[in-house]
Amino acid sequence: MYNPTSGKYEPGWRPTEVIPQGMWEDVVNPRTGEHSLKIHTLKLVKEWCAFSDHEFDSFIPKDRKITCNKCGQEITFVVGYHELKDGHLSIRPQKD
Repeated sequence: MYNPTSGKYEPGWRPTEVIPQGMWEDVVNPRTGEHSLKIHTLKLVKEWCAFSDHEFDSFIPKDRKITCNKCGQEITFVVGYHELKDGHLSIRPQKD
């Protein structure tokens, strides 16, 4: 096993201190002072409108990718499934 005090691999060497067991136990590296548990601050990556709040142009391009004028989300327009009325996208009800 590796002995951090000598910096070598020594057969039969075992640490004398108790090695913490468990995922949420904070362990401090004696050399660097780095903690095993870290606190991360969350950041907002992207925020979209609700589906009913999207606003689109009435023009549908050939690649059928329409972009919301408010949030910039790109949606693939599916002919026969989607319906575009007054700049709002809706899903057509399925007829049985």
